[in-house]
Amino acid sequence: MGYLIGWIIGIIISGLVFGFITQHVAESKGYSGGFAWGFWLGLIGLLVVGFRPNIKSTESSYEPMYGGALSSKENSKSRWTCVCGTVNREGLNYCPVCRRTREESKKREDIRCPHCGAMNNSTRKVCVLCDKPLDAPAAPMPTSAAEIPKEMPTQNKTSENTEIELIEKLAKLHEQGILTDEEFNQKKSDILAKI
Repeated sequence: MGYLIGWIIGIIISGLVFGFITQHVAESKGYSGGFAWGFWLGLIGLLVVGFRPNIKSTESSYEPMYGGALSSKENSKSRWTCVCGTVNREGLNYCPVCRRTREESKKREDIRCPHCGAMNNSTRKVCVLCDKPLDAPAAPMPTSAAEIPKEMPTQNKTSENTEIELIEKLAKLHEQGILTDEEFNQKKSDILAKI
């Protein structure tokens, strides 16, 4: 009989200990109560309450261990910017977006395509935009609408894709400021009339 009473008292004390611990964990996460979980279920109740999401604070304390957006609390000296534009933490020796090391990012220089004017990585052999070799001499770029021929040279004039490519090239010249709005619209309407 004494053994049974001791066992019941032990169960009650264990339930009280787990109950108060579970209640403390639940209240620290923003929940009310939690005592019953620990009292009746013991360790299982503590785990259930422990894995609940924290609803007490609305401000996220998550800070990534790698690149990405840095919090405003951080000093600007504790980060470096990769050539791809990603802002990385000071202790990170590579960019998680483009996988360049910090040294590669410092050494890389952009070069302008002599054909279309697009910026390219210095390690590339062909332009990303026009697929022409970057080391080949370029034909002189037109500086006015008068220098642009009435018919742009195409390999296949019957194809609609070539006309679309011509319009895209004219749009690039317009964006670079070589063509005015009127000149661009005139050339575009000439090309569209041929389709």
